[in-house]
Amino acid sequence: GSDLAHETELEQKLILSKNWERWVAAFNLTVEQEWEYEDGETEKEGVLELSAGVSHRFTDHWSGGLELRNHREYADSFEFKNEAHSAFFLGPNVSYGGANRWATLSVLPQIYGDGDTAVDNLILDAHERIEVRLLVGVLL
Repeated sequence: GSDLAHETELEQKLILSKNWERWVAAFNLTVEQEWEYEDGETEKEGVLELSAGVSHRFTDHWSGGLELRNHREYADSFEFKNEAHSAFFLGPNVSYGGANRWATLSVLPQIYGDGDTAVDNLILDAHERIEVRLLVGVLL
């Protein structure tokens, strides 16, 4: 057998947003299929992620808001059956946007988790107690 493992991922995203005056609301849907190949075996995993948020632009470049994220994993299936776990995160974000660049920092504590591995209603084997994300974009 080979000690080498590799994986292939296919990810689809739907991103919706609505701006009005100095407010923006956003909804993201991510569907992911993952194949992991190891020792002649193939494991499949499906992921469904829903996130929503609202932000207020305080200046022309800075905004702040609140984000809710739900991450669901499905074992051995792309049919969204046999849910392995579901984790919910809720927290603030702050964003900076310029003419050709932007960055968003989110601090998302896990507020609830459900699944076989849940401990104190949190999923800590696949997620952190608090997730901190920095997203950066540059237009070339």
